[in-house]
Amino acid sequence: MPLQRNGDSHENNVFTYIEFGSINRKKGKKEVYDFRVDQKAYDWLMHARYSNDIFAYKLMTDALITLNIEQIISTFKNEIHHDNDFIFNLNKKIALDITGDSFFELGQTLYGCIESIDFINKLEQHLFPANSQKICLKNIKWFGVDISSFFNFMARKIHEGYKIDTSTLLCDAPARYDVFYAKGVTLLYAINSARELFNLVTNAKIAVFDYSISLTEQEDTYIGTGKSVRFLSKGQFNSFVKLVRSTGKDVWVRGNLKGDFKTNRLYLEVVIADDFLFNTFMKKQNDYILTLQKNEPMLFATLVHNKNPNYCNWSKFSDSCIPMSLQDAR
Repeated sequence: MPLQRNGDSHENNVFTYIEFGSINRKKGKKEVYDFRVDQKAYDWLMHARYSNDIFAYKLMTDALITLNIEQIISTFKNEIHHDNDFIFNLNKKIALDITGDSFFELGQTLYGCIESIDFINKLEQHLFPANSQKICLKNIKWFGVDISSFFNFMARKIHEGYKIDTSTLLCDAPARYDVFYAKGVTLLYAINSARELFNLVTNAKIAVFDYSISLTEQEDTYIGTGKSVRFLSKGQFNSFVKLVRSTGKDVWVRGNLKGDFKTNRLYLEVVIADDFLFNTFMKKQNDYILTLQKNEPMLFATLVHNKNPNYCNWSKFSDSCIPMSLQDAR
């Protein structure tokens, strides 16, 4: 659960809800057993969703021990909520491999990336038996900021024995960390300006996240969760890029930039690092995916959600990254 934007309150016309009940198929009658709103609704739904991902990765790890590939495929397809989950968690694992032992996530919820990286560790041992780089997850210093005290408690409770520190306050974040990670929707909830985004990523050796920007003006709106979000304008994002480059790092984006022509927004997957770290990151990821494709083609077909060759191509962010049809739309 991410940070909360100013104005998310009972006074808004939009609010979060969750409903649980039954429907009588013969009578066509619906009965509501429980109904929750606002933070409680969000916490209860997302706790179930992310707990199910944790459970699914545990099942996949167990299946990997016996090389039950069909079971891994079935579990991933039927239980993991996002089809890009494997690649996004592979990003985190590789970022930790090449930088150090501290990880900061904004909106970490239950810290399910621990179970997913454990699965990726074991899969790497299978793919690269003579040259795998298994990081010890219990040696990593995990830090997360989430406005939900419930999630912060459960993240620590589920992962007793790990070095997990959580807070509801961003000011409690460590001054430096090796890896920064956030989901795009979390940043939309939490970030108000180019400077705020810069302050989060600049303290990390490498930052990995996805994000969406408006190609016109800054846009404040609501999404299906009932939470308010902010899409920074392209001009604001350009200001962010300039701030990053002033530190000697750069903003790299995948070749899968996706434009929404109705809303005039652009979706990006981003890595921020110096040239050496970025090239190391890119090479390790490409080696992993190519080896997965060669040695376990059925797993590759399932775990890698985007097989377009452009997906593995990266470039430094600039106007040339924007699809021409969106440039024309401006």
